[in-house]
Amino acid sequence: YLLSGSRSAQSKVRSFRFVDKKYGPFPGSCTVLNDDGALQIIDNSRRVFIKRFLRPPFCFLCHDKLNIHADISLGDAWGLPGSMYGQTVAVSRTPAGKEVIDGALAGNFVAGHQIGYEKVLEGQDIDARRVLWSTATFLWKNSGNFVPQYGLGLPESLPEGYRKPKNQFERALDLFSAKTRKDFEHRLGKMVRKEKVPYYVKRAVLAVITKVIGLKDKLSAKGRRH
Repeated sequence: YLLSGSRSAQSKVRSFRFVDKKYGPFPGSCTVLNDDGALQIIDNSRRVFIKRFLRPPFCFLCHDKLNIHADISLGDAWGLPGSMYGQTVAVSRTPAGKEVIDGALAGNFVAGHQIGYEKVLEGQDIDARRVLWSTATFLWKNSGNFVPQYGLGLPESLPEGYRKPKNQFERALDLFSAKTRKDFEHRLGKMVRKEKVPYYVKRAVLAVITKVIGLKDKLSAKGRRH
């Protein structure tokens, strides 16, 4: 699907990067490097669209999205100044992790500045992640399946706002229950065809609204100056 958005035949592709921070809007676009050295950038909307279908069911059951037991966690700078320019957040949670980061900064191996952990959390949409995990875990548990233990109490009911996460999880269960590649591609194709038009129509409408709001703000600012 993604390669069909480039001018490359698959046999001519030397390498493919799903998220290349050097190109496109944050967090990056897909890039294809051909055998002749030509680099092609695939429209970022194609990556964002197909990503919604390809999250395996077990990813929904993972509670530790921020790797809270790691000495150091690295991730995209969602919601932070500089996020649009490919910056990465590094979180140290132990003395050993802090020592490594401080040493890298002191040795000029990396460039960075300190921010509060609460700022990192604001951009990670933690509340939505909790609803997603609670919904998937409840459905998985009630189907008689093994549930990973994180030292947390398991949900006893569906949380408020569960409908969208429920649809996402059930779609993943259906897609990844395919027994063959042909069956997988068939199921994925049906899902893509069903949601492709509404997705791009919504994007177009949001783009128009954004432009109208931007124009309105400019006119308001111009009126205040006069």
